[in-house]
This record gives sequence, structure tokens and C-alpha cells, in this order.
Amino acid sequence: MLSRAHNERIVGNDNCVFFQKMKLQIPPNAYRMHYVKARVRVHRYPDGGMAVFHGPRKLAEYTADGTLTGIEEDKKSAAGGAPPTGYMADPFSAPPY
Repeated sequence: MLSRAHNERIVGNDNCVFFQKMKLQIPPNAYRMHYVKARVRVHRYPDGGMAVFHGPRKLAEYTADGTLTGIEEDKKSAAGGAPPTGYMADPFSAPPY
């Protein structure tokens, strides 16, 4: 059973979860472009801030009023920056060894 600070939600078709009358948008990251219909956990911290998790991975952080404060490295990767470690640019190419 999750404590009162952790709440499970199902991500809606707009890639958002509703939590305490707020709509929290989940940004795309290096692992997935969207989390539609995924089961996530919303954590509420004592300072009022929030975070959304999918398994052990933190997807996003928010202020007490629901404003996205972001995870910069994931935003850069999703926007076309460096791919995550261990990622092969062409999955059909031969390994380098």
C-alpha cells in the first residue's frame, strides 16, 4: 500500500495526469515519447513540490502550483541531443567489435 504522499495514476490520452485538481503534463524523454495509459506514481513532497515516476525513473518535477520544473538531461535528449548511454544510432548496423 502506498503512503499518502505517493499516489498512483493512469496517464491520460493527452500525456497528463490529474492530481489534487491540477493537470500535470509529462514531457517526452529519451526513453519514451509518451506515457499514455501507463501507470505512474505522483509523489508529493513536504515543501509542496511534486514529481511523477514510472517505475524507478523520475519523469518530471513540478512546483507546488503544478508548474513543470523539468529534468534537463531528459529534455535535451528528447529534443535531439545526445542519445542515452548504450544506445545504438542504427539498430541494424553491426556492432563495432
